[in-house]
Amino acid sequence: MKHLFRRFAGFATLGLVLAIGMSGMAQAAAPTGADWFQLLTNQQTGSDNTGDGNTGNGSDLNYYYVGQTFTSVIQIRSTGPGATAANIWIDYPSTTTTASNLTTGSFFNTWSGQNVSSTVSPGVGRVFSTGANIPVSVSSGTGTFGNVDWTVSRPNSLARATSSPATLDINIGVIGATTESNISNAGVDLLDSAEDFQVHFWADTIRPFAETNNIASGTTGVVIDANYLFRLFDTRDGEGFSTSTANNAGGVGTGVNTATPPGTLTLTPTHFVPTSFDAYSCSGVWGTNVCNTTIDPPSPLGIVGDTRNWLYNQAYQLCIANYQDLASASQNQLGEPNGPNSMLTKCFDFTTEPDTVAPQVVSETPAASSAGNSIATNITINVEDRKTYPAGPSGVGVATTTCAFDVWSESQATTTYALPSAFVTINPISYGFQYVINPATDFAQNERVWVRAYACQDLVANTMADDNWFFDTSDTDPPYVINKLPDNDQIAATSTNIQFGLRDDGVGVDINNTVIFINGIYYSAGGGAGSVTLSGTIISFATSTNFTPFYVSTSTNQYDFNIGPLTFADGEAIPVIIYSRDTSNNLMPRVVYGLVANGTGVCPSGATFCGVNTTWNGSSCVGTASSTTVTSCPTTGGGGTSYVIEINATTVRVDQIDGDSVLVSWLSNRPGTGRVVYGEQTSVDMTLRPNYGYDNSTPEYNHNDTYHAVVIDGLEAGKLYYFRPITESNGQEVYGKEVLMTPVFSTRILSEEGTPIPTELICPAPAPTPAPSRTTTRPSRNGVVPVQVNTPVNPTRPPTVSTQPTGTGNGPKIENIAPVGGTLNLFGSGGVGNIRIIIY
Repeated sequence: MKHLFRRFAGFATLGLVLAIGMSGMAQAAAPTGADWFQLLTNQQTGSDNTGDGNTGNGSDLNYYYVGQTFTSVIQIRSTGPGATAANIWIDYPSTTTTASNLTTGSFFNTWSGQNVSSTVSPGVGRVFSTGANIPVSVSSGTGTFGNVDWTVSRPNSLARATSSPATLDINIGVIGATTESNISNAGVDLLDSAEDFQVHFWADTIRPFAETNNIASGTTGVVIDANYLFRLFDTRDGEGFSTSTANNAGGVGTGVNTATPPGTLTLTPTHFVPTSFDAYSCSGVWGTNVCNTTIDPPSPLGIVGDTRNWLYNQAYQLCIANYQDLASASQNQLGEPNGPNSMLTKCFDFTTEPDTVAPQVVSETPAASSAGNSIATNITINVEDRKTYPAGPSGVGVATTTCAFDVWSESQATTTYALPSAFVTINPISYGFQYVINPATDFAQNERVWVRAYACQDLVANTMADDNWFFDTSDTDPPYVINKLPDNDQIAATSTNIQFGLRDDGVGVDINNTVIFINGIYYSAGGGAGSVTLSGTIISFATSTNFTPFYVSTSTNQYDFNIGPLTFADGEAIPVIIYSRDTSNNLMPRVVYGLVANGTGVCPSGATFCGVNTTWNGSSCVGTASSTTVTSCPTTGGGGTSYVIEINATTVRVDQIDGDSVLVSWLSNRPGTGRVVYGEQTSVDMTLRPNYGYDNSTPEYNHNDTYHAVVIDGLEAGKLYYFRPITESNGQEVYGKEVLMTPVFSTRILSEEGTPIPTELICPAPAPTPAPSRTTTRPSRNGVVPVQVNTPVNPTRPPTVSTQPTGTGNGPKIENIAPVGGTLNLFGSGGVGNIRIIIY
């Protein structure tokens, strides 16, 4: 850089000398004139950052402690023509300070000669810096010539004296001379003045201390969710001096060391370790001069999320001790004690508020006012103890067994559950306890249940106000049939009414989903076409009779039917099937029973049947009814009157109940048992007992009656079945006429939403039609006696395609019939008209 200095030759130089006790130096004063230098600090402790305290009084000057570093800004000002270059030396007392981290400023664009020398002369160090504008141009105004850090290595007075400050004197030399430092423009020395910087270099011998921030010592009624705030101070003058302002009140020390240990916080009584839940927020000249400290304790009950910090109605003492400052461990060059300085123990007392809030019921299951609950439901009650509800800090806690509960319903008297109880399970939960009541007896369906919780106390005897609520049980049972008249297997008059009651103990009968089948006729609400849906099966009917005129109802839970008068043929088997559900969609199992109409006939011996309420006296029927009413047949043999058992062929009938069930009914002349043998093939040998050559037999029903009705399940729609009734009485077993039937109902698959998928045809059951037959003689399997059997004649099947009915207009048209999986699918186009389908 020699060429640079040559270009600088001819302008005066300026030297800034920082010296201690050097006579003949400039005193601290604000710089004057258009062109000057001064030093500024960014960490002032006095009244300003220029080092002169404004007043020039030594007590107002800034001070720094042994071991601390502060930064000074070298500020330059040049106005008027402005400066083209400048040269500066800063001399400092190397016995008390160390210079470091010299940087260039922004006032010029070119810099050279930046250097720090600690031994330019005994006890004096020097900072060098040169700047210029190349190519030559003028810089004007106030700007930064650079920065330099100073570290205090020893105090300049004992016991922090303020009478003899150290003077950092800017030695300007001879203004206008060409030696030392200079501000120049075209070789002309422009320097007018420079400001001295006076400062105290001290040892920190004062202890830090603590003050409360939000809870003064001796305070009572402190809220239990308050944090505890205190401040750690390290002031210049120690405790007792004003600390009302954050940073400079009472002056600043070296600052607080917040390490723990050595700092300790002790709480009595202890439910947490305070140093584990403290947070420091420090500020001040040195960054740690004032430390605002927050203690945020955990819940004394250990509840996650609980904002409660303290026990209720508890006297606490918090002691703060052993915090240190940052005083240097080698500050005793003039005889002061070495640091750090430790604070004296400081204790603060306070008392928290009492718990005056009682526990509460915060939730219950089943929920209050809810419906559709199980009759076997448990009752779950959560009781919490908080300062505020529904959320807030915890209370002292629930006294576990103080609670009591009353439970009653429309069907049950009040049961009181006092604790402890074998019917109540107690589970701990946050803020309290959960009580689970398992009633000894289930509730009734569709009834209201009331619950009262009371007497719950917390641990300081605050008692909960009574809490009352209710819930409703669900309806889980279907309707049912009572008072059938005539009843199952009874004999009915040929002109009679069918009577029964339909009841529901729950929400009520769904009368619009009630269907009654009597002897081939469907009855429904409103009449017309409709269907009844069973479990996965839909029974559809093209027509039905409106049963509304035939019932009376006092409520939706009670319907009494009286359908008739109905006319039946003598000896006719009368099937009755009742389908229903309630408005909770509980499906009633179908009710199937059978009756027989009064009939007349002639016994094989020629005697007439005896009637109802009559007996055979050996020669005639004796009683109140007509002797032509069929009940039993007398015969003679063995020297006296005897009876033979027979099945009246005209009374054998089969009726379809649903998709896979039929009802076979018949009449016998003697009371006895009933069963049905059946299969997909007719028998070829009626001597093969017990099934007489058929594949299957139902169980034998020992109802000891003359009317018999047997339900057969598990059949497949679309298949032809052969049925034959069997009756046994007094050791005699006889079989009746074989009847044939093809169940035609089929099952619809229901989607998840319950909407039927119309992929199969649903047809009403046709009235039983006697199958055509011919009589043949076959040899029996044992080769003894040939037997006669009725073999069905293969019927002529309808064509697969049917034409449109005659007449005008566009009527319905069947275009294709195809067997699928045992059912028949019919495809075609719609229109106005009817199609009659006979399935064999």
